Amino acid sequence: MEVPCSYTTSPTYTRPSKATQGDAGGFAETLGEVDRDDLEQMLENLCQQDPSIGKRLSQNEDGSYEFDTDGYKWSDKNFAARALVFELNDQDFSLIGTEGWVYPSDGDRSLFKQLTGYNMLILGGACVVLDDEGFPPAAADKSSVQQAADFVIDIAVSRDAGHLEGEVSAENIGALLAAWDLGPGTSPFIDELLRTFSVSPADLIGFSEAAQQSQMDELMKLVSTLDDQEGAEVVN
Repeated sequence: MEVPCSYTTSPTYTRPSKATQGDAGGFAETLGEVDRDDLEQMLENLCQQDPSIGKRLSQNEDGSYEFDTDGYKWSDKNFAARALVFELNDQDFSLIGTEGWVYPSDGDRSLFKQLTGYNMLILGGACVVLDDEGFPPAAADKSSVQQAADFVIDIAVSRDAGHLEGEVSAENIGALLAAWDLGPGTSPFIDELLRTFSVSPADLIGFSEAAQQSQMDELMKLVSTLDDQEGAEVVN
């Protein structure tokens, strides 16, 4: 799923028709705890819509699945099927494991669901976006879904680095965006994000001023530290 622009630079953002205002729904709230029956139903749906996937799929006596990759050609649906198979087999895509990987929280994925109507699931150790039936995003939704996914991943990375505590909310979204020098008019996605949290441009003024002051304080602290170091070198 390739999109030429990120959520900060894309000139367009159209809320997918699957999205429902204020309702996370789907599987996003229980990431990692999706019932096996749900995953198998998703896999069956993919096979029914694309018979070529069903021809590659087989099930062993122990209940595990095999996905034949001979002559395999990548596609969104093929990738989704392989991801489901890896998850059902309790396997990871990565041959070296996923230690140290940063994943979006349940709250992040709930926000993603609210923005796009799609589920962000961890399948085979990878973040995979599927609708409630198990299908990848429709072509018309790909750009908007990618922008939302990029934002959610940035949130997860920011939290992991210690720049954000807890989940993104109406109370902290202003400070977060201000710290990233983002705000109303930055991009259509950011405007939609603010509408989702019911945050008005006026609400962000104080956060922007505070962020600028914080940056100035950090700069002055750095200058002071360098001055102290130069003074110590002169004395020595």
